Amino acid sequence: MTSNISGKSIGSAIKSLLNSEYKFMGGDRVQEMFIGDVLQLFKKFNRDAWNLEPGQTMWFAVCADEKQSYGKTLEKTRITPVILSIVHDEDKKTRENGYSHKEL
Repeated sequence: MTSNISGKSIGSAIKSLLNSEYKFMGGDRVQEMFIGDVLQLFKKFNRDAWNLEPGQTMWFAVCADEKQSYGKTLEKTRITPVILSIVHDEDKKTRENGYSHKEL
């Protein structure tokens, strides 16, 4: 799943943590598969802030096809990161035309 994990990266930091604190965590191949899964999860939930446009923010929302049930905890609920636009293009144009932020 991952290539050879070496150098100063988050993958090597996770591998070092596994070797020092979680010695029961299998051999090298199992650790590399685990690290690959952790990195994949990290990429899914961590969007680069430099890729967001001005006026946008990231929000973690419940998946649209997630079924609700009584007593269901957040840990058992699937969530997905979505990008929300707080400031729209119309708002920018209105501000450029001299309106204050209160008039928006």
